[in-house]
Amino acid sequence: EPVRAGSNVRVQVFSEGRMLSPRLMVAAAGDDGRATTGEPAVIPLPASPGGIYEAQLPGVSYNLKLTAVADLSGGGKISSPDAILRVVRPPTLAFLSVVTVPPVYTGLPPEEIRTVGSKLMVLPGTDIALRLDADVPISSVRASIEPSRPPVKNDWKENRIEIKGVIRSPGMLRVTAVSSDGLENDPP
Repeated sequence: EPVRAGSNVRVQVFSEGRMLSPRLMVAAAGDDGRATTGEPAVIPLPASPGGIYEAQLPGVSYNLKLTAVADLSGGGKISSPDAILRVVRPPTLAFLSVVTVPPVYTGLPPEEIRTVGSKLMVLPGTDIALRLDADVPISSVRASIEPSRPPVKNDWKENRIEIKGVIRSPGMLRVTAVSSDGLENDPP
């Protein structure tokens, strides 16, 4: 099962007998599960009751290839089959632009804004079209203006998201994008 980037991971190794110098070999792995170049880190596996040996991997941020290794009393080594720890990242959203269309009574033209701070001030009745880009393909999007307003219209295709709505009164726009791995973007 994949783990979210930045998670602390507890690795447990089970043994029916006593292991000599048990250790966990940890190597960076590509998306295909193969170890990348470089020497693996060696983490001692202290014994726990019941033939369980365990180690903590803090703040895992990329795929890992894990192999438990122990020495044999007569010489040599024994090792477990490789296990791949797959790390997934929540989507990160980046602002592309917002198009504002002021109410007709103002006589103001539509405006495309390519940079915006944390606040966007518009007149009530202004139509907006917000465009965002995600760093991973998106499987669903939810958008709403808080407090307690109905969701605004949203559309997405792969990494591009567009949110449209009419601003009636002050509020905060919340956008939740879900990746194909089922992870939601972190709130801003």
